[in-house]
Amino acid sequence: MSEPSNPSRRRWLRRTIGVGLLGLTATAFAIDFDWLFDAPAPQIEVSERARRLHRSAIVIDLHADALLWRRDLRRRNRHGHVDFPRLREGGVDAQAITLASLWPIGLNAIRNRWPPRTWTRPWERVRYQMERLAHMLEGRDDVALVRTAAELRANAARGVISLFHGIEGAHALPDGDLSKLDWLAEHGVLFVAPVHLEDNAYGHHGGGDPERGLTELGRRLIDRMNELGLLVDTAHAGSRTLQEAVRRSAFPPINSHTGVKAVRDHWRNISDDDIRAIAARDGVIGIMFGGMALDHPRIDEILAHMQHVIDLVGDRYVALGSDWDGWIRPAVDPAGLPQLTEAMVRRGWSEARIRRILGENVLRVWESRDRLLAARRSGHPPAPRPEK
Repeated sequence: MSEPSNPSRRRWLRRTIGVGLLGLTATAFAIDFDWLFDAPAPQIEVSERARRLHRSAIVIDLHADALLWRRDLRRRNRHGHVDFPRLREGGVDAQAITLASLWPIGLNAIRNRWPPRTWTRPWERVRYQMERLAHMLEGRDDVALVRTAAELRANAARGVISLFHGIEGAHALPDGDLSKLDWLAEHGVLFVAPVHLEDNAYGHHGGGDPERGLTELGRRLIDRMNELGLLVDTAHAGSRTLQEAVRRSAFPPINSHTGVKAVRDHWRNISDDDIRAIAARDGVIGIMFGGMALDHPRIDEILAHMQHVIDLVGDRYVALGSDWDGWIRPAVDPAGLPQLTEAMVRRGWSEARIRRILGENVLRVWESRDRLLAARRSGHPPAPRPEK
């Protein structure tokens, strides 16, 4: 007697499961998850000495994925990390607005209501994010996109927040079309990372085979970047890819956001040999504020990563690489950044060291790039500087 009812029961079960999955998917796309990644409440009280130092320093952060989210950066948001009011409140003079296009596709294209052209094409995701920021900057005189270190310094002197772009993974270039680098250089991009969260046509990421380096296309990528004045970002790169990219770069390299393996042994972090390679080319290493790089989002752990780089190669090579809005819960958001300066003061670091870490080291790399480009335009490029 039960056999005739089995097919209908199975159909009912399939429909129920299908409707349930559709509902879960719709809910995932409808709900903002920003609150999961909010910075913790203030951890330490900031002294007047640290506040004065922080206000007088040029403060630059090398990595934020703020454009992945469905937020208007012109107003202070309840969740997430980066927006213009919080950058100003925390004394940030310049912020890298990085452009991720690989993952997570559901977050950065469909769930956040991006146009269909972005759903399957990383290049269009990059362009769309840049268009969004350009729209937010229309009619403003307190926040501006900059292309040179001189513009950044001038803006800092008159209280204007500077923004600049970095590309998180060269997979964004469609079909290995290196001519797209010309467009990026013309539209305010300072640096490009060959890889992001997986291997691609250019190189190999840190979670893969560490013995695999740049591909032939990856070498051509960096050669063209050298011609255009685009800095190499070694974030996410496997060790051999990182070291080959650093050696091939015509400019001091950066690692926009990372930790160090000596403090936390994780594929996302870089080794002592990687640190030495970047320092040998007079580059800079941005230390992350949370995520896989750190065990816990705590200020003292950020400083532990910085301290290791300082002990190994000196304070000339340390910078801020927060990874704000990059699916991490950071120790501080931009408004809470003076706490980091307070922690440096408490550690007994000199004001000169703190200023270098907060921004002067990044400016040194940027100004080096600008000088070389100016020399090229004048027809008198300097002789190549040998590796240290």
